[in-house]
Amino acid sequence: MIGDFLSVFSMIFSVVLTCSMAYFAIRFLGKNGVVSGIKSQGGSKMRVYERLLIAPNKYLMLVKIAERWFVISVSNDNISFITELSESDTKSWNITEENDKSEKSFSDVLSKVLKNKK
Repeated sequence: MIGDFLSVFSMIFSVVLTCSMAYFAIRFLGKNGVVSGIKSQGGSKMRVYERLLIAPNKYLMLVKIAERWFVISVSNDNISFITELSESDTKSWNITEENDKSEKSFSDVLSKVLKNKK
């Protein structure tokens, strides 16, 4: 009876310990950029604003470096320069620092989409 209780307790304890270790490992790696997504990539002078999947493992990316905007293509084996956007391009596409908010709420995005539909 006590042996059964101890085996069940040790099994539950090992599952909880394994899950908590996985949680903290992913959280630590996410903060250090190893597991982070594209929206969290960027520093004070360089940032990826948009990413467009054009084929499996092939992307077009809109990148801002200092005050200049670039379009690049990224694949598993290659990164290629496509073009630099002019000031008029960024204004016509409505690319501004205001759009840099990675943490937009759903209601903000929904209201903006609904305004554009009218």
